[in-house]
Amino acid sequence: MKQMAYLSESDSDTDNLEMKFRGLLKEFCSFATQFGYNIEPYREGTWVKFRTLPTAVQKDCFNRFSTYYNLCMMAAKSDISFNDDRSLAWWAMKEYGFRPSSDFFDKLEKEDLLEIYNAQGIQIYRNWAFFQVSGYSMGDLFVFPWNELYIRDQEINDSLFAHASRGLAADCRSTFMCSVPRHLCVEALSPSQNICDVQMKFIAPLFDKSDSPVAFVITSFTEKVGQKINPTPTTPAPTLSLG
Repeated sequence: MKQMAYLSESDSDTDNLEMKFRGLLKEFCSFATQFGYNIEPYREGTWVKFRTLPTAVQKDCFNRFSTYYNLCMMAAKSDISFNDDRSLAWWAMKEYGFRPSSDFFDKLEKEDLLEIYNAQGIQIYRNWAFFQVSGYSMGDLFVFPWNELYIRDQEINDSLFAHASRGLAADCRSTFMCSVPRHLCVEALSPSQNICDVQMKFIAPLFDKSDSPVAFVITSFTEKVGQKINPTPTTPAPTLSLG
């Protein structure tokens, strides 16, 4: 695997961006099979959505995946397995320039699903346990806004937003229990439309070099419990904009 370059906002070479993105996704998902993960790189619906996005957003999707690609590649070169959640999460935080609260890793358990979100509510990292319950392609996770991918009850969405806001608050200095009620989460757009039973566990702030919280990490116990074709439409998750 080669290290990928990034596109700047002023970069005018966008004609081949979709082709580059397709190739990168295919290469990455092929590489992941050596760790036992068979992930679809993209669906054609991924590109239908991608083509509707403003150029700046397309570049951001590509760059976020390039970052994820690069950190996983460099971890693998350092003999960190994709199956070593603790070491890979620590590596990812370091590569993003984040420092977790000192008590976070004491609360991380082997079966946990772990996700990192930035201050805009965009998922920038997920551990590989995530893909064991996800029906989405890799491309879907970087192209579609998170609120379009999942269906939850509105009270759950509101509680998640409140907890995320707390994780980014200036006075949040340590890991805290996520008291969002146990709930079902339905994939709105995946072909399988997986249904997952989700029990949130902990949220921890992630600090930058100036010791300010700029992102957060959240853990959960998430289990796939079925599939639902054409789920009854409910209120999607709100767009999270916290910073």
